[in-house]
Amino acid sequence: MKLKKTVSILLILCLTVLSAPVGFLQEAAAADQLPARYDAREHGLVTAVETQISGTCWAHATVAALESNAILQGLADTSLNLNEYHLAKNTQNGYYEGVTDARNDGYVRSDFAAALRNGSTVEKAGNTLLCFAGAVTEDRVPVTAQNTDELLEEMQTAYTFSNKYSRDVTCAEVINIGTNPEDMKRAVLTYGGLYFAFIYHEAGFSGYAKNGTPVQTYFTKDYVSALGDHAVELIGWDDNFAVENFGADPCPSAPGAWLLKNSKGTGWGTEGGYFWISYEDPGLYSCVAVKAAPADAFEKVFMYDGTLWGERVACSAAANVFTSDDDVFLTKFSVGEPVQGNYTLRVFLLNDGYRDPTDGELLYTQSGTLDGRRYIDITGTVQIYEGERFSVVVEGPAECYAEGAPSETRRFTSNPGESYYYNGSWTDAHAAGKNNVCIRAVARAVKDEEKHTVTFCCPGYYENAVRARGNAVPLPQTEGCTWVLTLNGLPFDGSGVTADITVEAHCYPTQGTVSPTCVCTTQYRCIYCGTAQKADETVHRYGTAPVSNGDGTHSLRCADCGGKSAPANCAWTLVSSTAGADCQQTGTDTYVCSACGQTKTAPNGNYGEHRYSGSKCTVCGKEKSFFAKIIDFFKTVIARITSLFR
Repeated sequence: MKLKKTVSILLILCLTVLSAPVGFLQEAAAADQLPARYDAREHGLVTAVETQISGTCWAHATVAALESNAILQGLADTSLNLNEYHLAKNTQNGYYEGVTDARNDGYVRSDFAAALRNGSTVEKAGNTLLCFAGAVTEDRVPVTAQNTDELLEEMQTAYTFSNKYSRDVTCAEVINIGTNPEDMKRAVLTYGGLYFAFIYHEAGFSGYAKNGTPVQTYFTKDYVSALGDHAVELIGWDDNFAVENFGADPCPSAPGAWLLKNSKGTGWGTEGGYFWISYEDPGLYSCVAVKAAPADAFEKVFMYDGTLWGERVACSAAANVFTSDDDVFLTKFSVGEPVQGNYTLRVFLLNDGYRDPTDGELLYTQSGTLDGRRYIDITGTVQIYEGERFSVVVEGPAECYAEGAPSETRRFTSNPGESYYYNGSWTDAHAAGKNNVCIRAVARAVKDEEKHTVTFCCPGYYENAVRARGNAVPLPQTEGCTWVLTLNGLPFDGSGVTADITVEAHCYPTQGTVSPTCVCTTQYRCIYCGTAQKADETVHRYGTAPVSNGDGTHSLRCADCGGKSAPANCAWTLVSSTAGADCQQTGTDTYVCSACGQTKTAPNGNYGEHRYSGSKCTVCGKEKSFFAKIIDFFKTVIARITSLFR
């Protein structure tokens, strides 16, 4: 069995390489190595030419581009035959009477035959496909009609709501390429084929070159927009396509033409349903890529807007609220219509009785750029459980899209509390007459091996099981307590959950509790099991006035037990200074601690005076100096003279 599976996979890979040389084409496009000539048919990327009924060229061109891209990606081969009328029905007349499903939203045409004749656009077709209404093969929904009346009858019976959202190929993105020739060529190589719309009139077609060779061409030097337009698939080009190949006058002034697949049947024209249009033709106005994905690429979709296309609503944010019916991971989101600009995505788990789409726990935030009709990857992990109500909020663009007001042709199911838009405050879109916002979320089911439960356990006393969201769980919260969590003896922070685990949990009071036997001991014990967070510690209630220790330090005293705090050095202030008593004794400085009043003294090196008797100190025996003796002599003489005049 394993060998057969391996051989089958190898065979599929080989056929894919042979039928669609993706590497060669995309490398050429990326490196700007554009060939002078390219024909997607030669690379096995083009499905059979169809014969359209009524004005459904837009549906045929959209489906043809989708088919070519599916082949390019290896999702199918040239036998792929998608039903263009399934797309046309659900785009232009997609409401089914008697169905209450929110996704039944769509149009009701009283004259559907006229709607088919008038046609539509790739933008509206792309919206239908991006709502996951198709595309389906003709094996699933067969086409037997040969004309408009038969087609309308067939659509009434074979096209039902039960197959509206069936998919054999999914549309992942609709990309506007523009009309720059270089960009168009790269896009053909990158996507396989393109939707190509142009203004035309029949006089521009010619089935033969100037020399009579069968060559189907189209060229008009001038055009009038009222003449009508047509959509086909662009599948190649030839830079050297000769001017002489255009049989009708006037001819282009220079060579070069696009190769196109029409939807008029293989009997149309002289090239089996294909034709060439000059690079110079002024009628080209739309060139669009339609990117395919596997049928099951989008497993589950949360949406309200069905196949109605939106109306612009001025806002700075918009949101949809959904309730999940399964355990899922959100993987992508879309805003429906191509609102341009930077965005911020926020996902909230809503509270019961929520007041607006932000009234709850913020689960996820992501920022980026909105740049077209496509689904944007949600790059982080957003897990929603069955029964949970959540919101998808998109902020940033200056406008959002809603389904608009009800009308004779617009039908939808809409309820309060589903959609909101924001302009300074949140407005319920239903209450404002705007109905559902075109925001969609894609999800996939959570696999059994991805469902993890974390049990927080305080052995024998407390147990609470929490389901993981991705690889993380919310941690327990208790007011006034700090939870200490350990897994296998190591701290646990709620992350890195890859299996069901049990975490030891203890809840310790933030302030601790006072022991009844000693006011100086505080115990931090779990409120459930009594386990001590740490050994009992002595906690003193120290006063604020330092008390002298008598050794040049002071401490604070505990008001309860009289114990001392760790000693601190005194801060000394000099209060007095004295000299020595004689020439042999130094003076003393006296200091006081400004905090505790403790005092200390220290010698200051300030010695006293000599004590002389005659010319000699009686303390140290030092003789006076010669000059001191002269001064003493004069002092004696002056004293005697002074005494004579008394």
